Amino acid sequence: MIVGIGDVKFVGGHGQVGRGDRARRVPVVLSFGVRVQDGELRVGTAVLPLRSVGRVEVVDRRDKQAALGPELDPAAFVLHRGWVGPLVRLEVTDPDDPTPYWVFSVREPDRLLAALAGGASDRRSS
Repeated sequence: MIVGIGDVKFVGGHGQVGRGDRARRVPVVLSFGVRVQDGELRVGTAVLPLRSVGRVEVVDRRDKQAALGPELDPAAFVLHRGWVGPLVRLEVTDPDDPTPYWVFSVREPDRLLAALAGGASDRRSS
């Protein structure tokens, strides 16, 4: 769901979109998984074949503001949780994919890097 104009208020596991009589309650997803499995990287509902993964770097907590602000390409895929320290920035090498890179929060970036490097299956980090 894409919310354009309106307020979003978190109410007991649901969000309220809109104002007054037009307000609707919608479920709010507060977590997502990061998984390397069967030749794919999955971040939330997004999927990237491992053959399309280029350079991978860990963005430290102190560099997040720049990575998500002035350095951010508007075409990048972003899935960020403010309370998780590090981010991973991962280049997309598929010439047919308009997304230049993914940037997403991950609690255990070293574990993810090892899974990507080894093409490990059923490794999980979040």
